[in-house]
Amino acid sequence: MNELMRLAHEFLQNFCLGNQQNQVLLHKHLDLFLNPGIREAQTVCTIFQDNSTLCNEENEKVIQHFVHCIETHGRHVQYLKFLQTIVKAENQFIRKSQDLVMQEVE
Repeated sequence: MNELMRLAHEFLQNFCLGNQQNQVLLHKHLDLFLNPGIREAQTVCTIFQDNSTLCNEENEKVIQHFVHCIETHGRHVQYLKFLQTIVKAENQFIRKSQDLVMQEVE
């Protein structure tokens, strides 16, 4: 079962990679990935990667989730990578996301 989940997440990550339409499709089901798993964090990161439209949306719940994961499960690279991904997309800094991250970290 573990191998099946790994392959499923790998598929979803490749499905999103560089494809903004597919990112939007998975973004609609974002709640399915909001648990403390590292694979889920990687998938969420790929959903937002280089998509300024999604990074500019109201993402307070998602940011809160990852800050909480860091607080309770430690500073895993994938949790931190998500925060890095959501504050910069398409070579533009996303001020709204930066403010939300700073608000949660304080």
